[in-house]
Parts: sequence; C-alpha cells; structure tokens
Amino acid sequence: MITPLKREYDHMLSTLDEADRLHFQELEGVLDAHYVDEEEKWDILHEMMTHFYETENISFKEMFGNDPKSYALDLATNTDRSSVGFWRDYRLMIGYYVFIYFLCVIIIGRLALSWFMIVVPFLVLIMVPLMNRGIKQQAFRGPAKQTLTTILFILLFGVTKIFIIFSFHERFEQFFLFNYEGSIFNILRVMIMLAVIFIGIRIFQLSKGLFHKVFASVIILYAINSTLQTFEIAWPGSAIFNEVIDIATILTVIAFFIHNIKIENRFWNPKSTGKTVK
Repeated sequence: MITPLKREYDHMLSTLDEADRLHFQELEGVLDAHYVDEEEKWDILHEMMTHFYETENISFKEMFGNDPKSYALDLATNTDRSSVGFWRDYRLMIGYYVFIYFLCVIIIGRLALSWFMIVVPFLVLIMVPLMNRGIKQQAFRGPAKQTLTTILFILLFGVTKIFIIFSFHERFEQFFLFNYEGSIFNILRVMIMLAVIFIGIRIFQLSKGLFHKVFASVIILYAINSTLQTFEIAWPGSAIFNEVIDIATILTVIAFFIHNIKIENRFWNPKSTGKTVK
C-alpha cells in the first residue's frame, strides 16, 4: 500500500540528481536490511528527504555525515525492528533449498536424507543476516563496492547447494537417515504425498471450523498411509486400515465439494435462504 508519505518521498526523490538519489536508495536498502517497520521506514525517509529537499547547495554527505551507511545503521538501530521480515526471508531460503533437494531426488533417482542435512537450516540462519546486510545494503552500488558480508553470503549460498548435492553420494550412505531407491513414479508419488501432508497441516492450523479440520486430518492420514505403502511398510491391521482410510478419504472429498457447493449457492442465490437482497 502506497502511503501519502511514500508518494511524496518518491516524487521528491525523482527530482534529485543521480548521486543524491542513489544515497537515498541505499538508505532504503539499509533500513530494509534491518527489518525496520514499513510505516516507520517511510516516516524516517520522508523526514530526511523533506529536510534535505528544503536545503539548497548542500550535498547528502554534508547534511547526514561523511558515512551515510553508518548514519543509516545508527538510525535503524534506534528504530523498532520487525522479526516478521527475517523469518519471511528464512522461509523463502529454506523453500529454495527444499526445491534443490527435491530436484536432486528426481535427477538422481534416490530419496535419501542424510544427517548432514540437519546443518542446512543453521546455515540458512547465518545466510539471512549476511544477505540483508550485504546484498540489500549494497543493492544500489557497483560490484566494486561489494562488502565482505556479500562475499561470505555468496560462498555459503553456493557451498550449501553443493553440500545438498553431495549428501546423496554413496560414500555417505552410513549417514543416511533413510534411503529409498525406486522408480521415478514412486519417488514422485512420495514427494507429492509429502506436499499434501504439509498442505494438510497448514489447512488444519488455519481452519477454524470443525469440518475443515476433519477434512485436513483425513487428507494427512491418507498421504501418510500412501507414503508408507510406497515404502512397503506394513503392520498388523494395515490392510484394514488401508481400506478404511481410502473410503474415508473418498467420502470426505465428496462431502467437502458438497459443502462448498452449498456455500456458493447460498452466496449466489440468497433468495434460497429465505432472505432478500436490497
């Protein structure tokens, strides 16, 4: 959402010469890197821009110091920070490496998970601050201005991908938590079921109604059961459980669609509920 302060700030920014404009843009990157609250960020930038805009014949550095980066960091330190941005970036990077992992699974044809993979989330925890303080703060500078943090981030970023790829190597089989080699169809089936489990858990967490929680629970159980069948894991009574969960899944999916159709009809045909639309 574009606030009036941001709109005014953008207008004044467009009238500056290139050098001063780049300084303000770098300041934006610094504030973003420290997860300054969005509203507070534009309030700070607007106040600085207004002060600078109304002063003639003074450069950015003369007004805000010889080291604008340090000035911006001090400013961000005294501002409320939001952890939401950090965990958003963390989840995005974890999602990226999960994608790399599953891509390796498809290419190699082996669904394996090594103890080494436990290190990846901790490496990402290190990379996120490096990414923000290195790349975001240097986003408006040339390659020659890249800092040590940016170089460290790029190294860790690449090393982590190599780490994931080599974790599938046969030399490290002794560190595998599990190792499944099967047809590409079975591997894709397991991957899809794992995605269904994750989606089902999210639906269960976000749903408030009992019906949707039951639907999510049945879908999760079906996905788990399907995964166990692919791995040919059986236990006493598993055959009966398979039949029950298959029937329950079919009935639940049918009930889910009927439930949604009723809601849509109630929305599009309000007269059917005995109410009139004015």
